[in-house]
Amino acid sequence: MVASRFLLFVPVFLGATGCVTASPAGLCGAKGGCLGSPQLGLDGSPQRVDLLARAFLADSDSAEPGFAYYAYVVFAVRDQSTATARRQVALSYLDMFTDVSGVSAALVQRKDLAILYAPIRGAKPAALASGRDPEALLNAYDYDRARVLVGALRRAGRKVPDVSIIGCPTPLDPGSRIDMKDVSIVDLSMSDDEKIRERIQTFRDSLESGKGELNASGEPAILKHLRKLFALVGAAEETVSSLVITIS
Repeated sequence: MVASRFLLFVPVFLGATGCVTASPAGLCGAKGGCLGSPQLGLDGSPQRVDLLARAFLADSDSAEPGFAYYAYVVFAVRDQSTATARRQVALSYLDMFTDVSGVSAALVQRKDLAILYAPIRGAKPAALASGRDPEALLNAYDYDRARVLVGALRRAGRKVPDVSIIGCPTPLDPGSRIDMKDVSIVDLSMSDDEKIRERIQTFRDSLESGKGELNASGEPAILKHLRKLFALVGAAEETVSSLVITIS
């Protein structure tokens, strides 16, 4: 039996002291740095790079292969009880993260990245990204796809909040086979906007790495950071056995 990762995040900020950020136009997130662009020390050498990218998963598309970790913004219901949480999550998603297309392959490779997907239908990803309108994202969000994932996990015994981030080392596409012990769940169902934003910011800011760590052999640095983050915030309201299921 292993403890699952139903997470209640606390603030963690891992910025590099004494560093300035390189910020080419068009590639920058709200925290001042740029995804895939290094924070530069005073001597101009790279210090930190972000290891978490954002992407929209349009219509029936499958997740792109090759990432180290796959996370999904999940809205299981579309009702008034979750309206506040869904809107703040949508706003934070658009405001805090840079699209994966802005990642410089020369600085960080896909195998070292985690991807945070938002499933959508009938909308152009570029328009959602440039418009930064949370209502547009909520209207385009693919609730049916989210319900399929949540339903499969709940039938297997997992407690999944109606508003959450669900992650796994492998894609969570419909029809995929996954081991339940590999699934992590971040609760975003609270009604306090600031707490939601703080939790998402912690998720983002904790997933940074030094260039030397990226070049080291062994498992991807992103997985090491995720494991440390899970240990820091504590486990586990559930105990989960290894159980392979199909998402359907």
